[in-house]
Amino acid sequence: MLEIEIDGKLPLIGFSGSPWTLATYMVEGGSTREFAKVKTMAFAEPALMHRLLGILADAVTAYLAAQIRAGAAAVQVFDTWGGSLGHAAYREFSLAYMQRIVQGLRALGHTEPVILFTKGGGQWIEAIAATGCEGVGLDWTTDLG
Repeated sequence: MLEIEIDGKLPLIGFSGSPWTLATYMVEGGSTREFAKVKTMAFAEPALMHRLLGILADAVTAYLAAQIRAGAAAVQVFDTWGGSLGHAAYREFSLAYMQRIVQGLRALGHTEPVILFTKGGGQWIEAIAATGCEGVGLDWTTDLG
């Protein structure tokens, strides 16, 4: 077990990509600057996108729970591409599924801190904090003042 290897002297933070970020890579087939395929899917076939995001949220929840059981003292969800969405789309296709992960971990009995990070998501700090997470990650685009 990893906790034994670090002898409890260092905190271990587990991590995963967010459902939206994972879906972006899956639908686009790799990195993109335009997000054309994934946004087309989200807006033209929202039921299909929600089905995919739900499957990914459940998988990420299970993955992070396994990391916690293996000794992670906290976990972070990296939403690398949530900032590519507009306000309403971010809440619908990204934030809602990160909140589902937080709730899923709590439902499994995990009390370890959950940190949510959306690249370019400074405008949603309050909404991210309202998900029940214990920490909000910020990037260089957010003025800390």
